[in-house]
Amino acid sequence: MPQNNITISAFGFDKRSIERLSQAISPKVRNIRLLDSVTDAQLFLLNLEAENMAEKYRDIVKDNQSIPAIGFCNTEADGWAIRSMKMPINTDELIDSIRKELPDVELDVPASAGISEDRVKKAMEAIETKIETKKVASKLNTKIEQDKSTFNRQREMIRKTDEMCFDLDRFLLGRAIEALDTSKQGHESALIKCWGHKSILIQPAKGEVLTNLSDNQIRSMAIAPLDDRLSSSVEVTYLDRAGVDSVAASISGQTRSMSVETFMWDLGLLTCKGRIPYDISTADRQYLRRWPNITRIKLTDDGLKIIAYWARNPCSLYEMSEKLELPLQEVFSIFTAAHAAGLADRARREADAVVEPVEVPKNEKRGLFGSLLSRLRNMDSEVA
Repeated sequence: MPQNNITISAFGFDKRSIERLSQAISPKVRNIRLLDSVTDAQLFLLNLEAENMAEKYRDIVKDNQSIPAIGFCNTEADGWAIRSMKMPINTDELIDSIRKELPDVELDVPASAGISEDRVKKAMEAIETKIETKKVASKLNTKIEQDKSTFNRQREMIRKTDEMCFDLDRFLLGRAIEALDTSKQGHESALIKCWGHKSILIQPAKGEVLTNLSDNQIRSMAIAPLDDRLSSSVEVTYLDRAGVDSVAASISGQTRSMSVETFMWDLGLLTCKGRIPYDISTADRQYLRRWPNITRIKLTDDGLKIIAYWARNPCSLYEMSEKLELPLQEVFSIFTAAHAAGLADRARREADAVVEPVEVPKNEKRGLFGSLLSRLRNMDSEVA
């Protein structure tokens, strides 16, 4: 087996190109070493497309006239008295050219070599894919920030971007939350006028919302940004008892009633589209005051799972996503709905920081027979 390395100097190539070329050659010939300097070179590889390569080559060969060279170019290498090859470089052809230029040097070819060019190309494509994947991952990592939880532990926190946050004030949801809060502070009710004769009457004292908007109209209003200069603007007014009775009578023909909690939950879920309000931190622990009325509200596919876990375990939104192994968008959707309904709040209680959120056991899928056996074993242990 050949013991000595064959030193080949490459000129006119950037560092990455040299590394790629080396990676393509090494599976086929183990004793070739590619460098970008003249030192101990036995062969030169020249990028004939590089600027001033002819002049550089003349300077190189002044003291190295006996060292052969192979040139690479996109077209024919006119005017060059050296062996030339076209780019992109075919490694099998290059190795064959190296053999011809260095006939007295033995190449260390692995026993498994007969590696086809296709396999090398696939390997290079895989390398390129990994590089691109790392680039994408690097960009995604810029969205991650480090923060300390109440346990003084560092956790990865997703940086707020437009893809995960939204401005409440630009949507009907923000106006509804403001109207609800204001009406609780001394007003009887809040009336949100939409377009035409469409309106939403919020009555906190009764815990009731009256509206003559259909589900589709509410959905459209929820996702469309508001602009006071456009037809999509809304107007909020506050009413006393007489005003409430007058409005209720005027829309009674087409109106429908629902609880404030149901209306605000559904409006939050429709508006967020997997996002959270800008003023919510993913680092803060959040707790769920109580279970919502799940028979009346809209839920995502994993909504029940999130609510069941969250009701017992105050935690940050990122922790919830991590523990439940669910996308952040799922957690954000349920949180925003609960936040809009007044059921979610930042965990400031001492008890909320005492116990770490529990690990969720893996859900092992079993057949009916296995489930019955497990149930029988549990019954036997209870009897014993």
